[in-house]
Amino acid sequence: MFKWNRNNDADNKIQNMEKQSISVARRKQAQSLRNDSKYQDTIRQRKEEWKKRHSEFDKATAKTEINNIKSQIADMQKQINASLEKEKPLEKKVYIDGTGTDEDMRILRQSATERKKMQEQVEVLNGDMLDKQEVYKNEAQNRLIKAGTIEEIKLSKKMTPDTVDVLEDTLTKLKDKYGIMPKGVVYNPSKVPDATVTYNWVDDKIYISNRFNDINNYADIVNKSEDSLIEYREKAVINKAEAEIELNTQRMAVRENLMDTLTHEYGHFIHRHANADYVQKSSVFGAKDLGGKLINGDWKYDINSYYSANAKIETAKISKYATESPYEAFAEGFLAKEKGQEIPESIEKVIKEAKVKAGVKNIANGQKNGILGSTKDERILDVHPIGKINKEIYKCITDDILTDEVVITNNQIQHIMDRHPNDYERFSSYFGEIVKNPDYTIEANKPNTALLLKEIKENDEIFKTVLRLVASKDNPNYKNSIITFMKIDE
Repeated sequence: MFKWNRNNDADNKIQNMEKQSISVARRKQAQSLRNDSKYQDTIRQRKEEWKKRHSEFDKATAKTEINNIKSQIADMQKQINASLEKEKPLEKKVYIDGTGTDEDMRILRQSATERKKMQEQVEVLNGDMLDKQEVYKNEAQNRLIKAGTIEEIKLSKKMTPDTVDVLEDTLTKLKDKYGIMPKGVVYNPSKVPDATVTYNWVDDKIYISNRFNDINNYADIVNKSEDSLIEYREKAVINKAEAEIELNTQRMAVRENLMDTLTHEYGHFIHRHANADYVQKSSVFGAKDLGGKLINGDWKYDINSYYSANAKIETAKISKYATESPYEAFAEGFLAKEKGQEIPESIEKVIKEAKVKAGVKNIANGQKNGILGSTKDERILDVHPIGKINKEIYKCITDDILTDEVVITNNQIQHIMDRHPNDYERFSSYFGEIVKNPDYTIEANKPNTALLLKEIKENDEIFKTVLRLVASKDNPNYKNSIITFMKIDE
């Protein structure tokens, strides 16, 4: 028999009515939100932010945004400084001389209020710039790790995009050239209290300080250091050995730019890996051959020892910093060789043997992109691959082009660095794009040579590059080679 439960039926009706009421309220709320312009703006902003976070990183745009913020900060700082200078005579009248008027006081207060607002804006802009720089350096870190260039890399968010780019390029070239790398490059100022960068023999990592954050500012540090050499040489002592060291010293250190400091520390890494027993100081590879003497458990130069004193005199030919110890003699010598410079044969021999024992790639035979030889003394020059050209683009120069490969030699790199300071360090990452897609290709005044002009849509900078093309009458082992490069200042 069917029994009707009146109470349950009533409850169901009430529940249905409540659901309908809620549904109506939700529709009204949705309609209200659709008509709410502020709410819709918020939604659109969130969508844009989501797209930015999940879209492919645009390196050029990010760099431009950071540079634009930096320009804004510089402009506002100039206004702040101008305001302070303008206030000085008024402050003297009002607070010191007591001759200021009410109008002077009003102007002072207004100026201080406006300056405070600008300072607050500068703080906000600084925060935005650091946030964008953190994203920029994180992307570079991810690329290096993903490419297998290095196991660990942690950079400071204060590091400028130019510095990040050159660091990434330097680490990639070191890995490509030698095949082995330290375990990491880590920003940790506490481990580099009195230097720019240092290699730790125990944990096999290179540590960098705040000095490593701006490749352009470091140039000022180099200049000041080299200027101090004049004062240093004037204090040469009478002691014969010390005097010879002073006279042999032609520079404070080999480094000429920020990335040179990294290569110097990479030299320590090679030195450390030349002997598996790196913890035992007595077993440091080549320390004795470098003229070192084991004193209190570590290798040092002993000016009172004939052998060690003469070794230190030879080391001074590299730099003053090289005379600090056999460790620094090795690293400074390594850097000098990387820059294509001559060093004492005894030190060069130790470095060559250390490379072999450390397990670096066979550099002499491993250059798949071709070796450019010197026709005078048949020495092998270090070459670095740049990329490939489209031969069709260069037919306006010559139809006779043997290869599409492009390289640059250490000699030409040094030529660029000597004549156009900081251009190579800042812009060498553009070489591949310049030779591949030049805006203008002009026949130079030498055979088979092209003058290339290229505008990079990053701060609207224009570059001039001279490229020597390899023809059938040239050595078949040669590659197309960059002769020189510079940024054109309009």
